[in-house]
Amino acid sequence: DAKRGPIYGLARFARQIAMVWSAAEKDDPYADQCILDVEAKYHEAVSIFTEREKNLSDIIEGLDGLDIDIQTSVKPARIDLQFYCPWASKTAQLLIQFDRVVRLGLTARHLGLFGNDDWTAVVRDSSRVLRHIFALPNRWISTGVTREDFRKKTKVTKREIGRASCR
Repeated sequence: DAKRGPIYGLARFARQIAMVWSAAEKDDPYADQCILDVEAKYHEAVSIFTEREKNLSDIIEGLDGLDIDIQTSVKPARIDLQFYCPWASKTAQLLIQFDRVVRLGLTARHLGLFGNDDWTAVVRDSSRVLRHIFALPNRWISTGVTREDFRKKTKVTKREIGRASCR
């Protein structure tokens, strides 16, 4: 049985992406690439979650004559959030969208519109998409290389090419 790595969440993502953001401000091209990777995966996730949210809403709203409330917590958690990096804030919004997808799926399952396999597939795949984004900044490695080092093709740049990225 292979050892699994940690499951990354919003708080850790926010800390890590803040370090990447700070490095990008200091001219680290690998940090720039990491942020570009996060941005690409973010947009991909928004598209996936928006489509799932619409499909689930259509299924539930298609029940004529029934007034259905979407599953909600009777005691929702309230957390004050402050972020250094805008990508942490955007990803917090993505987490909220993920929550809506899960609540819509749960509602569909409770109404008998979804089987357990459908429910599991939606939640498992959606959470995988979100966890992948949360893990991206942890792959970035600070090398001390700057854009100027790349322009001048310094020894540091040659040593670090291929070692540090955020894929």
